[in-house]
Amino acid sequence: MVELPCVPAYATDDLYAGRSASWAIFRSEWVLAAASVLLEMFRTRRVLCRYHPHLHDWIRSVGPPNICVNAAGPDTDAIATLRALLDLCDQLFDTEAFRQRLNARSIDRRDREGWIWTSLEVNDDGTRAKVAEDLLPFDLPYTADIIDARRYGPARGG
Repeated sequence: MVELPCVPAYATDDLYAGRSASWAIFRSEWVLAAASVLLEMFRTRRVLCRYHPHLHDWIRSVGPPNICVNAAGPDTDAIATLRALLDLCDQLFDTEAFRQRLNARSIDRRDREGWIWTSLEVNDDGTRAKVAEDLLPFDLPYTADIIDARRYGPARGG
């Protein structure tokens, strides 16, 4: 029999039996933890963790308004930030070429393909997360300083 890590004893039998309610509870806990890490990593380091697309879907299914709640009620800033980060995640590529490009940005960091420098832009249109590093040739929503820096670089094309 395989041991399940970090599973309360009362749920072990239900999980082995395949009862969906127990799996839904643990999936919800994983989603809440992943969403918390996504927000905290952005707030503290300005990076976006690259999760598997299914995890993004699970976070959306629980809903940012249900995740970003404190004692005073819904945290509108956190909700807008989480939504913006998830929207940016949807625009990132999950290809070998993209992972190689991320690794090329910092060869001394083995975990480099797991995150991207990001920034938030808040205006009348809402909150948007943008990539804060140059990842050419990939077409992504970049921050204004990255776009400006490209203008000073060598001319591209023929």
